[in-house]
Amino acid sequence: MAFRARGRALRGTVGGGIDVAAVVETARRLGVMGWVRPTGEIHAEGSAEAVQALMGFLGDPGRVESARVEGHEQFAVRGVSAGVFVVQEHRATAHHFDLRLEVGGVMRSWAVPKGPSLDPAVKRLAVQVADHGIDHNDFEGVLGDGGVIVWDRGTYEQGGRVAWPEAIDRGHAVFVLHGEKLRGGFALQRTRPGAKPQWLLIKRRDDEARPGSDVVAERPDGGGGTTACDTWDNAVLLCEVEDDGYTFPMRVETKRIAPGETNTWITEVDGTEGSIAYTTKAPKTLRWMDYEAGGPQAWSSLDLGSESAYPTITGAIFEFGFSDAILQMWAAFLDELAHGREGTHQPFHCATPEEAAATHRIFTAALEAQATASVVPVRP
Repeated sequence: MAFRARGRALRGTVGGGIDVAAVVETARRLGVMGWVRPTGEIHAEGSAEAVQALMGFLGDPGRVESARVEGHEQFAVRGVSAGVFVVQEHRATAHHFDLRLEVGGVMRSWAVPKGPSLDPAVKRLAVQVADHGIDHNDFEGVLGDGGVIVWDRGTYEQGGRVAWPEAIDRGHAVFVLHGEKLRGGFALQRTRPGAKPQWLLIKRRDDEARPGSDVVAERPDGGGGTTACDTWDNAVLLCEVEDDGYTFPMRVETKRIAPGETNTWITEVDGTEGSIAYTTKAPKTLRWMDYEAGGPQAWSSLDLGSESAYPTITGAIFEFGFSDAILQMWAAFLDELAHGREGTHQPFHCATPEEAAATHRIFTAALEAQATASVVPVRP
């Protein structure tokens, strides 16, 4: 197909596959600006002769049309990952969300007090903070005066007319997120320089935009949509426990699990002489750690196998799930009712009425603490 470049910008689609690296090398040698995607879409702008030469290099570029000159200062590849991103929720005194983008081997970071939004009409304040190492991306736990969880994570693409990291240095960075909660185009626009530069985090208008939504206060509804999130995030219970005449503190925490960990429960008990941990993600493994003066502190694992505690109820092989679990629990209750706590066919005891009542008192206090935003004692 013969054509002539009209104006200073052309946009088209190359059929039959494309050598992205060769296109980028040729465009940069010719001084052409714009971008190319591995799927074949291309935008080229510059002098008419240079754009014409690039199109000639492509052979048969298929459908080509004149385009608006966008003012690109590079010829970049779009539609490919530039690295990872993570959003960590930090329930510190000043509750905020940390947005981190992998740039040049480090995680460039912004603290977003109200969290990100998928509503293009909402502009969130984002305060630029110190870079973090990539190894911090998986961190969850207590940091300072509050807990940290991984709220979202994934990969991202760098966009815009200016090459990264110069785009950040200039104060306007455009990018596309591919996370579990955050997807589509976003922009960071610096509004105030200084020791702690202030930016605005803005959702771009695209197919992933959700006007009027509040992704921070929502969760998946199981049917492809979202619903209001009424779960507790990082609830903390500060308790005192009496045992053998001694009183010692106990801290109980509930945390929202990381994205992708649907219906996953994690139980970990840290004591003065040892710790034990169990998760439904690995239902056949029990982890423990013994503390010895001067000895190593390392987790050990025990393979619990697949044998059912009560094989006549659910079969010899236990399959972790609600149906088998509830039947085994009922069997354990009847076993203890008939044979007493010390005469059961398995080593675990059922909760006593007193323990169940204590649990209700604990969560009643937790609900009151949430409603009043204050510390509430557990009443006897």
